Amino acid sequence: MFHLDENKPPVLIIGFARLANVVEIAERILRHEPCCLFVQIDGGKYNPSSLEIRNMSLALSGLNNGATEIHIVVERDNLGIAQNLSRGVGSTLKEHPSVIVLEDDCYPAPVFYEFMTTALRLHVDNKQIGMISGNAYINYAKGSLFAEVSNVPQTWGWATWGDRWEGFDVELSKFTREQRSQAIS
Repeated sequence: MFHLDENKPPVLIIGFARLANVVEIAERILRHEPCCLFVQIDGGKYNPSSLEIRNMSLALSGLNNGATEIHIVVERDNLGIAQNLSRGVGSTLKEHPSVIVLEDDCYPAPVFYEFMTTALRLHVDNKQIGMISGNAYINYAKGSLFAEVSNVPQTWGWATWGDRWEGFDVELSKFTREQRSQAIS
């Protein structure tokens, strides 16, 4: 069953060095008033200064009309995309039953949030669906919510549920070295 408080599921933006992009993506998402906006910034190689983080926080606050909680996490060390994403998704799903995920170079179309919210609601009970992807390589009619089923994950704008994420293993530790090699190639 879809949780009533999740009619507006949270959005997680995974960031690295493109803080201005994070603000632009957040602006597009905040128009839809999700319950929460989480921003997970990786550290290390590019350490955003406290001034840059403060400016991003102020810009995000200025975009918010008060309907959305905004949470910003800046990692001290460089985790890399896999670990940073895994940490961000995992921590968001500890508080919410689902999450919509964007990276800092993925600009959502105006219908993206509506599409993802609808798809999360429609497929919440279908445990054969592990994620919803919101990207399209074909130029469908404007506003189209066309969907297809695939066993190939597309991670340029996606969403999942906590019960599907529980089995996710970023290290593929349950697999042999040979299986990991085949999965990556």
